[in-house]
Amino acid sequence: MTGTLEYVLEKHIPLRLGDKLMGRHGNKGVVGRIEETDRMPRLPNDDRLPKEFRNRPVDIILNPHGVISRMNIGQLLETHLGWLAHAGGCKMADFMSDGCKAEEIGIPDVGVINHEKVRDGLAETGLDRQGRIRLVLPDGSCTKTPVVVGFEHIVRLKHIPELKSQARGKGGPRVGYDPKTGQAVHGRVRGGGQRVGEME
Repeated sequence: MTGTLEYVLEKHIPLRLGDKLMGRHGNKGVVGRIEETDRMPRLPNDDRLPKEFRNRPVDIILNPHGVISRMNIGQLLETHLGWLAHAGGCKMADFMSDGCKAEEIGIPDVGVINHEKVRDGLAETGLDRQGRIRLVLPDGSCTKTPVVVGFEHIVRLKHIPELKSQARGKGGPRVGYDPKTGQAVHGRVRGGGQRVGEME
């Protein structure tokens, strides 16, 4: 009996600077800094917050310009609903508009979010009606303005610098360039990759 054997090798690569993360709404970015947990901002010890969230450090800080510049309202809504699901034990159906069914608006299996219900739910779980709260900084002071907090689904993309880093340096300045386009060729086998310290 002959056959082929297939193996799957897994390699754990910890998150590092330069790794690329993304959410479900077209929002993506590069890890610019990694801090110890005790140096991260944390939620205040406020009686209005659920017990499990008091003094809890945040996991990720996103650049707020990314949300505004892309008008990424879905990202904010997911953050708010994620907070309500974890903090209030709510379900998505709790925030759907009454009397509006998906088939009535021509969209299968999708409802319409009642934003007033979401705002009320945020206020009941210790945040303001926009899903914001002042975070406590490592030195004990608070942020000058309230910050949106919540839960969002974030994944790591395959753009891992450790696996992609390559340099080209031998054989003269034109080695590794495509003669038609003048751009660097791709692939290590062909000597491709960016030369260190040079932009194309």
